[in-house]
Amino acid sequence: MLLFHAAEWADGERAASYRDAALGAPLDYAFPSRPESLGVLRAAAERLPASASPRLLLGHLLGGLGRYEEATAAWEAATALDPGLSTAHRALGMVHWMVGGRTAEAESRLRQAIAARPEDQTLYRDLARLLLDEGRPADAVEALRTVPAGLRRRHDVTIELARALNATGRFDETIAMLGATRINFREGDATVWQLFSRAEVELGRKALDAGDAATALTHFDRALTYPENLGVGRPHRAQEARALWFRAEALTALDRFDEAAVTLTRCAGNPPLSDEQEHFIARCEAAR
Repeated sequence: MLLFHAAEWADGERAASYRDAALGAPLDYAFPSRPESLGVLRAAAERLPASASPRLLLGHLLGGLGRYEEATAAWEAATALDPGLSTAHRALGMVHWMVGGRTAEAESRLRQAIAARPEDQTLYRDLARLLLDEGRPADAVEALRTVPAGLRRRHDVTIELARALNATGRFDETIAMLGATRINFREGDATVWQLFSRAEVELGRKALDAGDAATALTHFDRALTYPENLGVGRPHRAQEARALWFRAEALTALDRFDEAAVTLTRCAGNPPLSDEQEHFIARCEAAR
């Protein structure tokens, strides 16, 4: 970006050398944000009609300023000149989806971004989130399974895969995948544990419906654990009401009524931090 500015301040061959240097600079982490760069980038685009770089940067700047229609035009011009610009395809995909609600166009752009840079896992993550938002979890699983095998899976990709597997009812696969993964996620973020616990609860419910209360209880007990590899410890105000409710049901089915009563009391004492928590706390309180 500084090189494009320098080209505007210089004349003749010196200006041309600055523009040539700007075109050779890496673009992956170039996200201009200063409004005074608008004129500079527009001038660069006029002087370099065959170059995608100033149009890509102009799109980033306009997008950052909330001028999405102009940004879209700039990014489209950049991809027309260089179809391999994954950042432009991704930016177009996110604007189509998050701003315009044009999910078909968004999906197309994200898939083009993946084709342009298949090693970038954030693109698979974004596509999976779009597909999940569209109620297409099976397609999200398929998209995430196409991450190149040689790459170490990112933690946010692991979470989206677990979310998609749960949404398709493939709870065994969720547990197996998480069991083979070591997560280092943001402090205080329990998303991966919630996905793990839900998968165990759903496996337990299937066993309970099949009349196998002992196996169900094993799953409900696991749902209340915090495996070290998931990187989430039990919080001070743990949200465990759902697992505890079904654990009490399994214990009741096994005629272990005293343990069921203790579990219901523990459930009723859970913090009401979500609608789901409140729902199962109320059920536990009513059943005691």
